[in-house]
This record gives sequence, structure tokens and C-alpha cells, in this order.
Amino acid sequence: NSDEIDIQDNTIVNQVLSAEFTKPKYNNRFTHKEFITHDICDWIIYETELFAKVNGWMTKRHGSYPTTDIPITNIPKIYSFFENIKLYDMIKFINNSYNINLSKGLEIDEGFIVKYDADDINKKQTSLGMHTDKCDFTCSILLNSPSEFEGGGVKYEIDDLVYYSKKGDMILHSRNAVHSGLEITKGKRYVLIFFLIV
Repeated sequence: NSDEIDIQDNTIVNQVLSAEFTKPKYNNRFTHKEFITHDICDWIIYETELFAKVNGWMTKRHGSYPTTDIPITNIPKIYSFFENIKLYDMIKFINNSYNINLSKGLEIDEGFIVKYDADDINKKQTSLGMHTDKCDFTCSILLNSPSEFEGGGVKYEIDDLVYYSKKGDMILHSRNAVHSGLEITKGKRYVLIFFLIV
């Protein structure tokens, strides 16, 4: 069956991941406009800040490149929404973008809401240096409007391109991407990050 052969040829197998990610197609980045609605973005920020009022923001979870964040596993409503509803859409977008078949083989390794805050007197986080993520694919979703902060954006080392998102947009890149979060100079910027693994 030619369809089965085509799917089989485009399936990533764990044993050959290193070779798979040397293909040039994995240097590409993609944007999914309005991956989640503005109402859902507002709901995520509300639930996150509600949690943070009691428990605070974490700042030491990622060793070399720490972020001011909260894991979505700490907020079951948000985790359940993405695990049961939106993960399929993320996988579908990854499959279509990279022409692969991961219908049964991709899972959330980590999901967390990052807060960049230029108004924080302690200046916990306003940017993030060049780095690679410890996962196979990264999906990052801007949760608030660019009118609420100045600066920001995701810069990629390979070609110096900067990606600017609108509220609800998702940026996708593979583990090959060396990237940074550019500094914000005013306001707050909320980003929901997913590390996905095969």
C-alpha cells in the first residue's frame, strides 16, 4: 500500500533521532496564527497569576538558562486543556510543517508559562540568552498583546531573523534551533512554552 509506505518513510523512530534531525528541514521555523483564542490566553494568564499570588513564581528550574515561570502541571485546569484538547492540534501542525508522522509518538515533556517583566524592581527576567531547548520540538505561544510591552521577540542564530508574534500565535522550531528571547524594556510579556519529545 503506497500510503502506508509513505507514512512509514516519514515516521521518526527513536533509534535514529540523531540522524533524523540533521536533515535541513529541521532548521525551518513555522508560525501558527491564533493557535488559541484571545479569551483562552486571558484565562491562562488569570489562572497563572492566581496561582502565583499564593505560591510565587519559580526562578531556578532551568539550570543554565533559568526562566521566571510556573509549570502548567501546577495548574491542573490548564494542563488538562492542553493535554486533552490542544496537544493533537500541536502534533498535527508539527506533522504538516516538517512532513513527518508523529500521530502516536509525541508527548509533552514540559509545559510552563514564562513571565518577562520589565517593571519588576528585582529584574528577575526581561530576556533570555542564546540557547537550545532540551527537547525535540518547541512550541511557544504569546499570551498577551504586544501593545502591553515594548521589545521582545524570538531571535534565531542561524539567520538572525526575529519572530514577532501576536496574541495567541504559536511559533514552532525543532531542537536544532539556537534562539533567544529578546529583552523587553517596558511592561509584561507572557509566553506559554511546550517542550515536546518523540
